[in-house]
Amino acid sequence: MIPVLFGILTLAVLFLTLVPAGTLGSSVIWSFDKVGHFLMFGSWTFLLGLYLYVANSYTLNLFTIFFIGVSFGIFVELLQYLLPFQRSADLFDIAFDSIGSLFGVLFLRYVIPETENE
Repeated sequence: MIPVLFGILTLAVLFLTLVPAGTLGSSVIWSFDKVGHFLMFGSWTFLLGLYLYVANSYTLNLFTIFFIGVSFGIFVELLQYLLPFQRSADLFDIAFDSIGSLFGVLFLRYVIPETENE
């Protein structure tokens, strides 16, 4: 179940961050862009860590999971810069992606038993 949720969330993050801005319509919810970045990348990083823990395919290293979350955020912003989808890269988006990833890792630390964290 976790791999499916992680896959769906990955596709949702890519869709919401890469489709042309006008496609999503105008709504007051889009004025909370930074909160959205925080929540999306925090959730994404958390599910990544949870998936790796449950799959038992990885010695859980929270710094590495945080690094992957931040890298995914930077990758998305780079795609926004390079692709002709009327989206623009934003350093503040990267900052909120990173803060969200940090909170995702901190939440992982409380969910996963202490002896499993390295």
